Amino acid sequence: MQLEYQIFFGCPVYFDQTENALHVKNSHLELPLRQADKILLKTLEDHAQALIYELDTEQPLSLKVRFALKSQLPDGAPRNGVIAKQLSMTSRTMQRKLKQENTSYQQIPDQLRMELACHHLLESSVSVTDIALKLGFSEPRSFHRSFKQWKNSTPGEYRLKAATQDPGES
Repeated sequence: MQLEYQIFFGCPVYFDQTENALHVKNSHLELPLRQADKILLKTLEDHAQALIYELDTEQPLSLKVRFALKSQLPDGAPRNGVIAKQLSMTSRTMQRKLKQENTSYQQIPDQLRMELACHHLLESSVSVTDIALKLGFSEPRSFHRSFKQWKNSTPGEYRLKAATQDPGES
């Protein structure tokens, strides 16, 4: 039976392990789906967001804002009123609560974009232009400028430096 699974999946398959896992190369996660459905994706993401908010009411508001923003970044960061409405509060209430967490709505999209940019540059071979678009930048130049402010290097330099860095260095 194990051989049949290995033939089907084209890779080693192990049974009776301490955990269930499926190991996939990062590059495979970047491949487009053959029958991608953007409307279904948006519906499922919105539903998942709603479930996250319902499950964990103890989450910091800043984390909830990050989750809400993440799916909308490719369209540009929405105004704070849009996110506040998604979180069932007014913009003013959201700003006040974020201030209590020592942050602001304006800081969260930039921080999220920086983290996602670094992740994409280090973990994938996606082009800098595509990363800029994924993060909601209107053009690659504005992404380059922002990245230079965040990391004191261009996205290409950052990726190259990470690729040539000794794994023991941090």
